[in-house]
Formats: sequence, structure tokens, C-alpha cells
Amino acid sequence: MESDLSLTPDPSPASRERGGLPQAGRGEGGRRSSANVKGAARQMRKEPTRSESLLWSALRNRRLASRKFRRQHPVGRFILDFYCDEERLAVEVDGPVHETQRQADSERQQILESMGIRFLRLPAALVEGDLPAALAAIERAFSTGPSLAQRERGDPQGRDEGL
Repeated sequence: MESDLSLTPDPSPASRERGGLPQAGRGEGGRRSSANVKGAARQMRKEPTRSESLLWSALRNRRLASRKFRRQHPVGRFILDFYCDEERLAVEVDGPVHETQRQADSERQQILESMGIRFLRLPAALVEGDLPAALAAIERAFSTGPSLAQRERGDPQGRDEGL
């Protein structure tokens, strides 16, 4: 599956889908400060794309295999669409803009992978057209064995009893 690694996109969903990148808040050499990245992530959470909104509704509150996900999660100078810390898994939803920025996406992914973050890229069309298939792909990307939350509850087999 081809990865979709965009640099921190414009907070506006329409602009992000067109490929716009924010220019404000960049420091020397085009790098973003920690405060600027956090502010951009906060704004992106307020204005999700349609596919991000659909996926978040299925991931939030540990709804998928008891894994905790964060949305628009800052890591260094980058913002990940969705991130599961216990799996060290980034889930990126790739819309049409990613067709035009493959090189930047690849460089971004390499940097983040060097930090131990695994990537799963999902086409926005899959998320919007077949959400169960998108969720199944995310589950397949999980490490084998129970999640940290399941181990803390004393469930070494990873069963979600009572759910």
C-alpha cells in the first residue's frame, strides 16, 4: 500500500484537499516551532475533512480493539492524522492532494519511521466508501497480542469481555 505523507497541511479541509500548505508560523529554514505545530494541529481538529471525521467517529474512545487514538497529533514538526501511541502506529488518510506531493510525503514518512513510528496509509475514498474495510486494515496493522489497555485490565488474551 502506498504511503501518503503530507507535510503539515493547511487547517482548512478544502485547502488541504487542494494541496495547500500553511506559510504562517514557520520559523527559520521553513521549520515550525512546537507552539505553531500544536496550534495548527488544534485548528485541524476543529475543521476535519469528511474522511477524517468518519474515521475519527470509528476510532475515538477506544472503539477499535481497545486502542487509544489521537487525531491531528503533533510529532516534532509534523502532524499525524491519527496516532496510536501503544502501537506506535500512524494512520494517514490520503486524499487527492497526496498525488502531487509524493516526494515530500516519502521524506516525511522516512523521518517519522526513523523515530520508530509505523505507517498505514488509507485512501480517503476507502474511508468514505468502505469504512469497515478501512478499520480492518488498521486492525491488521496492529502488533500481535493484546493492547496495553487489555494487559492493564488483566486480559492477556486480548478479549474485550462485556463490550
